Amino acid sequence: MQPSLPHTPSRRRFLAGAAALPAASIATAQSGGAATADSEDFTYAVTRTETEWRARLTPLEYEIMREGRTEPRHTSLYAFEERPGTYHCKGCDLPNFDAEWKVSHFDIGWVFFSQARPNAILTGIDQNFSPMADSEPRATIECHCRRCGSHIGHILDVRDKVLHCLNGSALVFTPS
Repeated sequence: MQPSLPHTPSRRRFLAGAAALPAASIATAQSGGAATADSEDFTYAVTRTETEWRARLTPLEYEIMREGRTEPRHTSLYAFEERPGTYHCKGCDLPNFDAEWKVSHFDIGWVFFSQARPNAILTGIDQNFSPMADSEPRATIECHCRRCGSHIGHILDVRDKVLHCLNGSALVFTPS
């Protein structure tokens, strides 16, 4: 068994802003493409056992998608992808994002989209968000795949734009 990766809050520290949560909440409400699944009664359409998830995903993908970790900065497979196409959840193949909404002029280290496909993303509150190593944790908006519940990233205020900041390791790109 491989050792667990340390929690990587670098993206969170780098991109955090005081307006992230209120701006993301407004954007989520306006987009119509996100819903919440905070209820304990919620059941995803695609469910797998931990063993099935581990067999399907690499150790890094498992830690990102099933444990809510963040991939290391500048390791995203799709940060500089510019072809037309669709980005699907690696956990269940649900189309989550279209390339036309990709924001490709940020060299920050992750994949950014201005919006998600309708009914593709669920949001939740990440209670462990710490913008700085020495600051108190605060909440931010987490993005999960609607069909399987896999963690794929966050909705953050990035350079005065509310964007989906995603782990490329949680996605599969299908060119048009």
